[in-house]
Amino acid sequence: RGLLGAWSLQCPPPALAAATPSGASAAVSGPDVSSHNHDSGRTVGWTGVHGAEGASFAFVKATEGGTYLNPSFASDFASIHKAGMIRGAYHYARPSGGTNAEITADATAEASFFIRTTGTLTAKGDLPPVLDIETAGTLNPAQLSLWTHTWLNRAKKLTGRTPIVYTYAYFWKQKMGNSAGFSAYPLWLASYSATKPGLVGGWKSYTFWQYTPRASMAGASRALDMSVVNGTQTPLLTMARAGPAPAPLHSTAPRSPSHPRPGRVPSRQTSTPR
Repeated sequence: RGLLGAWSLQCPPPALAAATPSGASAAVSGPDVSSHNHDSGRTVGWTGVHGAEGASFAFVKATEGGTYLNPSFASDFASIHKAGMIRGAYHYARPSGGTNAEITADATAEASFFIRTTGTLTAKGDLPPVLDIETAGTLNPAQLSLWTHTWLNRAKKLTGRTPIVYTYAYFWKQKMGNSAGFSAYPLWLASYSATKPGLVGGWKSYTFWQYTPRASMAGASRALDMSVVNGTQTPLLTMARAGPAPAPLHSTAPRSPSHPRPGRVPSRQTSTPR
């Protein structure tokens, strides 16, 4: 707690700890949100999420594809910081392309769009960029691996940080050919289960485990996706110690959504971007 100053890690109250699945680190937990959590006037009170519930961190969807910007991103991202929580931003991938040149151009454009929106994510308390990869478009495993490597390399070049990969087991095995070529990146694995998830690809461990899409927390008027850190708070503290100066947020207005996405539920088709 003292290592991060304002970005403190709090132990959750008994109610939250009881809802945490077997084998998870109840002391280091946090939600992730998108504009879906603000539908019909719903709100997320980050002071309550952090103070009353003891959440240590939160992720916010920033962008999707090459054009969609979450209209709630800037306000949620700033509020998480103000509440004293560690924060992260994620990009929902929409891979496309036919030739290798088209695939790399598309991935580069999506990564650049994301970083223009979030800034370089180098403030103290900022986690590295997150690539949410759970749809393949028309790409086969080799093409999708090329797309994913390109996005990750571009994001790393723009921020100087090693990105986090979010995925789920069925997708990685079926659409990525269970590639073992990404184990250098921290893994955020979705598995809605009461027990620790099995690993995929070449990863020896996961850093974050998203274990439910239905967490109830004081301060949030809608159920939240909830994740826990694997083991202790050390990985979270390490990743959140990037630098002293906050990065500016991009002010581009959100464009009209064109792709589906109601919430990040593994092995489920998405509907509208959130």
